[in-house]
Amino acid sequence: MLDEHGFDPRRLTLEVTESVLLSNADLARRSIENLRQIGVTFALDDFGCGYASIGVLRQFGFDRIKIDRSIVWSAESDPTGVEVLRATVALAKALDVPVSAEGVENASQALMLQEAGCDSMQGYLLGRPMTAARIHAALKTHNTEILYDFTA
Repeated sequence: MLDEHGFDPRRLTLEVTESVLLSNADLARRSIENLRQIGVTFALDDFGCGYASIGVLRQFGFDRIKIDRSIVWSAESDPTGVEVLRATVALAKALDVPVSAEGVENASQALMLQEAGCDSMQGYLLGRPMTAARIHAALKTHNTEILYDFTA
């Protein structure tokens, strides 16, 4: 499909959930390695809500870890939640893997994630799901109400 559509595989990141890895680790490993050879990168999605171990993280060598939104949300309400969040980010950093956070809905969550060392974020605070046509229009007009640059 990549060749058929002229899409550069180095621009493609596939998100893989822990359950996919654990259901058939050998098949997952072979598939990931075959796609990596052509330039595709991989992110471990929903990290922290399943059973992935440090060994799994090392074994598959993910290019990015995406922290599950439940960790982000519990960091606001549970006294130990912030420490769990920081430990999760620290684990990714120790493995030299960039870390993203899902489910960011307010400025206090964004600040907490930034202070914890999170590399990137996604969620309603930064933008709602939208069609390709709407993204194109926003990029064309530099509409800051639709596209928000957190680093600005």
